[in-house]
Amino acid sequence: MKKILLLFLLCLLTVTYALTLAPWEQALFQKHPPEYISTNQWAPFNLIEDQHLADIGTDDEVLLALIDKAINAITPEERDTIAKKWTAARQMKGISHSYFYLLLSCSAILVLFFSAWLYLLKREIAKQNKITKHLQTLVTTDSLTSTYNRYMFDLTLDKEIAIAQRYHYALSLIFFDIDSFKQINDQYGHYAGDSILKELASVSSHAIRKSDTLYRWGGDEFIIILRNTAEEAAKKLAKNLELVIRKHRFTSNIKMRCSFGVTEFKSSDTHESFMARVDALLYASKEKIQ
Repeated sequence: MKKILLLFLLCLLTVTYALTLAPWEQALFQKHPPEYISTNQWAPFNLIEDQHLADIGTDDEVLLALIDKAINAITPEERDTIAKKWTAARQMKGISHSYFYLLLSCSAILVLFFSAWLYLLKREIAKQNKITKHLQTLVTTDSLTSTYNRYMFDLTLDKEIAIAQRYHYALSLIFFDIDSFKQINDQYGHYAGDSILKELASVSSHAIRKSDTLYRWGGDEFIIILRNTAEEAAKKLAKNLELVIRKHRFTSNIKMRCSFGVTEFKSSDTHESFMARVDALLYASKEKIQ
């Protein structure tokens, strides 16, 4: 950014110089008016270059004498007036080449400056967007299993409840955890336990439908939101998931089972009552196994 600021200051100085150059040249013209030459050392040199007098040869002494006589008849005041007119005419013919090229250079520098500024701005925006996306991922994703976390689950469930209430869609939850997970940690170690949680998240994500979303609730507990799904259909999906998990061989050739709680949203439910019911069903399922 410092280089861009320096370039911007250079542009300002160049433009300032360019804008002050024209009045300076005008003042120079006024201080040093154009020189004049004639057959009698007076007529404007432009007069000799006039197309109508270009054919007059030096042997036309009579005509040249008449021209000199006419010039000599002009009073000093008239000469000053003519000189001023010639000076104004010369000033109005156009700007100097140096002034034109300087303005062209200024324009090119300004274009380069704004192009560089836009490039850096786009790069900074892309960088900020990348940082924002990364922060959003950290906030909404479980770092161990790469599934959505409990924070994201709470946000999503509130939205799904609002949609279900407004459009009268069916909405169900599947809440499950690993049976005897503490014994696995004690026997194989916490590293093996973490690997099992990662595998369980991966296996479960592939076993559910694309319209369903898996979240890690906490510890060894996971929960699935099933949109537009009634309770009976949700129970069938939970049963299928249970079989897939039971058949899978996890880290260290470990085979395990999970307990499930399944429920459907009721019109009188709130977020809290919906979760309380599915949580109670999960623990009721675990009680049957024990």
